[in-house]
Amino acid sequence: MVVGPTGEVMPCTTTDTRESEGNVRRTPLRLIWRDGFARFRGGGHGHDPAAADAAECWLQTRSGVRIAEASFGAAARPRPKLIDLVPPRLITLSRRALAPRAAQGGFASATTRHAVTAAAIGLAVLGACAMPRDPHEAPPRETDQPQPAAAIDTAPEAPTIARTWPSSLDERGLRGYGAWIEPLGPWRAQVVPSLVAWESGDSAPDVGPLVRRSELDTPSIQSFEQELARYVARGLGRSSPDQLQHLLDAAERAALFDAAFAAHLWRVAERLPGELRARAQLYGRLARHHRVVAALIVTAATLGPISQRAWLKKSAPPPGWSALELPDGFEAAARAQLAATQIGPWDQVGITASFNTPALRYRQGARERLTPGRDHHLGRLDVLYCPTATRVRLRDQLTVELPAGAVVTHAALAAALTPPQRAELDVHIDRALAGDTEALDKLEPLLPLLRARLHERLTDKPDAPGAPALRTLLVSYDE
Repeated sequence: MVVGPTGEVMPCTTTDTRESEGNVRRTPLRLIWRDGFARFRGGGHGHDPAAADAAECWLQTRSGVRIAEASFGAAARPRPKLIDLVPPRLITLSRRALAPRAAQGGFASATTRHAVTAAAIGLAVLGACAMPRDPHEAPPRETDQPQPAAAIDTAPEAPTIARTWPSSLDERGLRGYGAWIEPLGPWRAQVVPSLVAWESGDSAPDVGPLVRRSELDTPSIQSFEQELARYVARGLGRSSPDQLQHLLDAAERAALFDAAFAAHLWRVAERLPGELRARAQLYGRLARHHRVVAALIVTAATLGPISQRAWLKKSAPPPGWSALELPDGFEAAARAQLAATQIGPWDQVGITASFNTPALRYRQGARERLTPGRDHHLGRLDVLYCPTATRVRLRDQLTVELPAGAVVTHAALAAALTPPQRAELDVHIDRALAGDTEALDKLEPLLPLLRARLHERLTDKPDAPGAPALRTLLVSYDE
């Protein structure tokens, strides 16, 4: 409990006087403690069962909002216990039926108890069966029929991408990961922001020692620092896809798994010409990196973070406390989460396209034949190969002509737009800026191609009537 400066006694440092259980100016503190806080205790009038659950902060769940789930989606939703699926009215009925019938005791009859228990279990099981499918289950794959095209048959096979748990993320590696992701550490606070600013024209970042904990200063971390220094010295956009992959490999050997860093490498790679196999290999590795990051984030959201800071607690740290403690079972839970994670935001954000000739899509180390005439999803980390000249139709709005042998990503599609097509899209952008919702609807599916142009136009007309709606679309896409 917390006694505020006005004498109000509250359950948390981060609440206000509306949560007060009493005031020490009027009631002795021992009586407030004895008679108050009933909602946090097992029983008593007004008891809130959720408030007594130590797994999550009461403050974050009191309004029905679970912070972890709101941030990370259904994957962070605790699996319900059977009792959670029993309708509240049945719980009330069972309490009434099973309550003592006399002062001396004497519970309800065995028949009544069995009937109520059977009904509760039956309804709980039915509720569990009716729960929606976990969105992290693998989606149904497209069942495309192979196309008899000689050029496709001679295209490179998909590069092999390891799908297992990274060997660098053993117990010591997970502690290293915890050091990398510290918000105030040099990596998160300095290097990543400077890499992003570098993309926008700022000077090259200064990449000195990145993890200053002596117990984590390993040869793999030193090797990554050297590789990163070579990458910066070459200049932005002067590293080949193979060199970018070497940098990513060095980061993962040093237990650095960071979505922002992988996103930076992807944005740099989108600017580069690339041979098919090298680009497919790099993008497949970036997809795997994101899957590992997602597994780590979801595990930290459910079991607790690796980095536990004493000053974020309401009491002194326990004996033997370390700033980089691992929650019990973290590695096993993260391994299981990685195996269960098949898709993520990097897959869902993309563009829908159809092709008039057979094409190949490289995704997460798998090569798929795409049937002509059907709609297919091209994600940010997908690489498309067109063995023959291809006409690509984007959501029945635009048609892009690609030459034989084209290696296609989002950036390549944007570059393939003709001047008349760009002029036509500018007209839609002007209408959307003027507040035309129909024009906005036309632009939304084409965001992968129009992102840079929309940022330019919003800079020119930040206060246009439709600017807030366009800005909302862009922020969601960019994040």
